[in-house]
Formats: sequence, structure tokens, C-alpha cells
Amino acid sequence: MTLLERTTDDVAMEAVNVAQLIWPALVLTPRAGVEDRQGVDAYLYEKRIQIKGDQGIAKSGNLYIEAYEKTKGKVDQEWRVSPHRCDGYIFVTYGDTYRLTMEAIESLVAMPEFSERQISETSRGYLLPLSALDSVVLTV
Repeated sequence: MTLLERTTDDVAMEAVNVAQLIWPALVLTPRAGVEDRQGVDAYLYEKRIQIKGDQGIAKSGNLYIEAYEKTKGKVDQEWRVSPHRCDGYIFVTYGDTYRLTMEAIESLVAMPEFSERQISETSRGYLLPLSALDSVVLTV
């Protein structure tokens, strides 16, 4: 399979596999279960974690934090809060992995230079440059 043939699910599963290699204590939640639909992919030291396989990080130099979405990607739906009931995120991209707590993310998005933006017809959130993460990323 080439990079161009990979689906979103392929990228997501690769991200989960990488996260498990880096953090062996990661306990996955059942796919398509209640927790998964609430944005919780795993637990790490009793913290709820959402794992994102984000190829855009390498291309743009930014992490994307979704704040609002349209249900099931339908543009005619109302905006709703993105279902992240997690305590932190793990972002996986080509060669790099980032782990952030929700507190760190909230402190970054509160800064005036990081305003909410709509990046597609079904997603609104924050683009955070990797350079802004130096003080908040949790190391392995």
C-alpha cells in the first residue's frame, strides 16, 4: 500500500500502534464503543487520552485541535462541541509524536494569537504552531 492509498482509518490505526510502542501502559478503549464516541481512545495512567494520526502536522507545522464539528461530516447539520471528554491528546505524524494535557491546550488556545478558525465545512478549531508547544509538550 502506498502513502496515497492509505485511508483515514489506516492512519488512525498506525497512530494507535505508534502510541502503544512509545507508551506501553496505554490501555485502548473498544472501537466504536461509548468511550470512543466521546473522544476517548485510550487510558494512560488513568487519564483519558485521544490519539490523533495527523498527517497535516508535517505538511503545515501546526497541530489542529478541533473544538466544534458537524455531526457525521454533514454540512447541513448544526455545529456542536467536538466530543472530547479526554484529559489529553497524543498526536502522531511522520517521525514525531506529541503528548499534551488538556490544561496545556486550554492555556494555548486562550492566547490571543491562536483564534478559532473554520478549516473545513464540518470542522472548527485551533491551529497551534509546533514552535508554541515547546513549553507544554510532555516528553516520553
